[in-house]
Amino acid sequence: MRARAAYLDVVFRPSAHALFAAVLFSLASCASPAKNGVSTPDRLLMLAAGSYDNVKDRLVRLPDGLRREIEWRRTPPVDARGVKVTFDKEQRTTSWRLDLTDVKGTLADLVGTSEVSNLGRSGDQDVYAVRGGPLGGSLALVTGDDVSLFSPAYIVNWQKDLLKFTRQ
Repeated sequence: MRARAAYLDVVFRPSAHALFAAVLFSLASCASPAKNGVSTPDRLLMLAAGSYDNVKDRLVRLPDGLRREIEWRRTPPVDARGVKVTFDKEQRTTSWRLDLTDVKGTLADLVGTSEVSNLGRSGDQDVYAVRGGPLGGSLALVTGDDVSLFSPAYIVNWQKDLLKFTRQ
């Protein structure tokens, strides 16, 4: 009986290395979505498409009945203090607006390309066209450290005052 107990003790007792590996993999799976090796522009597209909805802080149905707003404040998936995505519920992947507050880095870092050109001003915000990269075709409005990104479809449907910048 003693031999059997010793055998079971050796076979079923995990080694220190196995325990360390298990803890390491557990911690890696709990990592923030912003830290998993995905580039910032790709994370922004994933935010717009709904990939990070399970870790949202707030979901609001807007009064028009067609749009939703999702907000991240505690653990935003990108390097910003807060993120809000407004989207058309029937065209989520193509019709979206991303509002980022207190963004770390430059607009070129955020959108993943240096192909960003200043188109002028809309009110107190600078308007930029993103010409290349994953977010190519979108417009960015910048005020200090705050950035709003608009997909072309969102501009056509919901932000008609920015249409004049899409023709430049």
